[in-house]
Amino acid sequence: MEDVLESLKELNIEDKIWITYFFLAGFAIYSNHLERISVLNQDRNARLQYKTINITLLSIGFFIYLYFFALAYKHLKELSPNASPRQILTGNTQFLATVFLLTGSILILLTEILKEN
Repeated sequence: MEDVLESLKELNIEDKIWITYFFLAGFAIYSNHLERISVLNQDRNARLQYKTINITLLSIGFFIYLYFFALAYKHLKELSPNASPRQILTGNTQFLATVFLLTGSILILLTEILKEN
């Protein structure tokens, strides 16, 4: 029963993450609009706005991936000693995937912060 409650709690958090992604997509579209204005009109204010939005979106994405990384690590540590080879493989694969997502989000965030144009 405790496992069921924990799974339901995780699913509720994931629902909130999907709702957050919906709003992130809207802000990303607005950021692209501002970038178009910046490119067409050489508008420095629009450039600053879209860059700030992008950094904010990427930062939020980083924390979302950090949550999934922590969750995958927790699930990996909770594998029983009697876990099947398939459970071990999928647990390790999921953890590795979250490591790649987290690393990628850090690199993209740093790129956005450091790029000049």
